[in-house]
Amino acid sequence: MRYLPAAVIRPHKKRTCNMTKRRPIEVRIDNFWGQAPHSRLNDLICMFSEPSFDQWNYSVRFEVVLLAITRPLLESMIKFIDLPFAKDPTGTTDEEIKWISVKFDGCRFDQQCTLDDIRRLFLAISHRAAEVWFDRSGDVLSKFLSICNRDDQLEASALRMDHSDELSAERFVQLGDLIQRSVHLKKLFLYLPFMDRAHKVFAALANAIELRQLSILELWRKLDKRKDFGDLVAGENGDGPLIRLLRNPQNHLKELTLRDTGMKDHHLIAVLQRIPSTQIEHLDFSCNLIQMPGMLEFGNLLPKMKSLKVVYFHDNAWEDLPADDRNTIGAALVQGMMENMSIENTYATKRIPQHRLLWHYVALNRAGRRIVQSPEPIADGLWPRILARVGPNVRLWGEKYGYFGIDHNAAANVIYYFLQNCPRILSRG
Repeated sequence: MRYLPAAVIRPHKKRTCNMTKRRPIEVRIDNFWGQAPHSRLNDLICMFSEPSFDQWNYSVRFEVVLLAITRPLLESMIKFIDLPFAKDPTGTTDEEIKWISVKFDGCRFDQQCTLDDIRRLFLAISHRAAEVWFDRSGDVLSKFLSICNRDDQLEASALRMDHSDELSAERFVQLGDLIQRSVHLKKLFLYLPFMDRAHKVFAALANAIELRQLSILELWRKLDKRKDFGDLVAGENGDGPLIRLLRNPQNHLKELTLRDTGMKDHHLIAVLQRIPSTQIEHLDFSCNLIQMPGMLEFGNLLPKMKSLKVVYFHDNAWEDLPADDRNTIGAALVQGMMENMSIENTYATKRIPQHRLLWHYVALNRAGRRIVQSPEPIADGLWPRILARVGPNVRLWGEKYGYFGIDHNAAANVIYYFLQNCPRILSRG
């Protein structure tokens, strides 16, 4: 992401319109530039109002960092957020795009800001921001939830809450109501300390069928207050709100992250049994309390997960099991991966003795193993493209989100696999 200091205008190179590749710009407002934040923001308003600025091909993440939001700053923020939506410069479509995302990082409201002022700000954000992010801004988040009426909708496509302080029962109810009403919401990130009072939030998730991405992280490890959080999400008997969402054939969920939630085997099994009937492509259940039963069920269900492309299951309790148990888990995962042709990325862990064999099947999937299983013969002209997808080497990812090596034999093994399935390449005739 580009970082753009205030009051600096850089020429933007015109390029062909492509909404899937909008170029991000980061705008940060704080107290470190020697200029009043609201004055600097007014400079930015002038810059982004210039006809030369290409709103259609750029997006802006507007960050307010470590500030007490004064009334002048609040008024400038409303003016900035109210800048016109992006319009297709070619004139071939009437589509208008929200191009400004808003992030509050370590912020609070100054006492001079009235509730009416704050409501005007959040109405602007709710109706015009592409994404909204609250990071360590408990005062801002609490006031946002408190002024939301039952008729208010969040029209942003993404909402992220990253906060280490507990919310009151009333705020959790308001958050659940907001999620329930926000039909435009596609991505939801909840990184909060959830207590029993949070059940209203998760009850709302059961009907959030428009969500494409759901990411939940519970701070139970840090706070050491709650260790049965999985019951809130998956349900003690597999009938929790998340299970009901996955069971709904109308749900659009594609990415599901359940990290640090204290999930146990029965929680995971209830979730896994629903994955084959969903469109989920990305699944992360790392950093939980999963033991052998959950991992064996995962291996057993892998062949049925035909939409899954990325899966993470590291840093779970099973990694501390005896070597024989880990070998049994590894064998189940390899057997499942032999019959799964969709997973193209995972997190290799050396706690699985067969981790290189597991990665061999991941590499085969990346190169398009699915094509050799087709009943139709493969045209000779496609083979150069298939083999080119293998690449010169295969990186094995692991060890705290970095790769712990390059398997120089992996590419050769993958190529050999494909050659075995096309004898004509090796024939002399």
